[in-house]
Amino acid sequence: MKKTKILDLLRYWLQPRSTILKDFRDNLIGEGKTRRIFIDRGSDVLFMAHIDTNCAPELKKHAGNRLWAAGLDDRLGCALASHLAECWGVDLLLCDFEEEAKSSGQYHELKDYNWIAEFDRNGGDVVTYDLDNDEFLENLNRYFKVGWGTFSDLCMLNTTACCVNIGIGYKHAPTPMIIPPFF
Repeated sequence: MKKTKILDLLRYWLQPRSTILKDFRDNLIGEGKTRRIFIDRGSDVLFMAHIDTNCAPELKKHAGNRLWAAGLDDRLGCALASHLAECWGVDLLLCDFEEEAKSSGQYHELKDYNWIAEFDRNGGDVVTYDLDNDEFLENLNRYFKVGWGTFSDLCMLNTTACCVNIGIGYKHAPTPMIIPPFF
């Protein structure tokens, strides 16, 4: 994907939450604190992120492979999850209110997934929040550094699927700086 396309994709996701909710109104489930966006593509894999942010989203500047922006937790995750889910035909769940530790994911009735990946972690490691098994961890350890984490939307899901929260490269959250590995 070209840098300009990535920047355009990110600019879209840095719009106000109300604009994104309007754009996805056909896929919006619930109201108020239960609202979430869900796209069922018939997959046995689910990608997810959350649309609420630590601060008002805004692209400040970009130079080379660095981007300075506010609100990237978790709008960068939304950009990645939605783009990859569409490209690979994977189901998509975008939750809300994760920053308040009250993720709307807790209200979502999940079908049986083989595994679930969330894109909501700074740095480059992954965490599972103990939503895993030995085989899943063994496979993750082949490709990632498995770290430790405390909370994300995954923790609120009612599922027996193995889950992973993938570090997507931003740094210094919630301050406005990112260094994504894909630029």
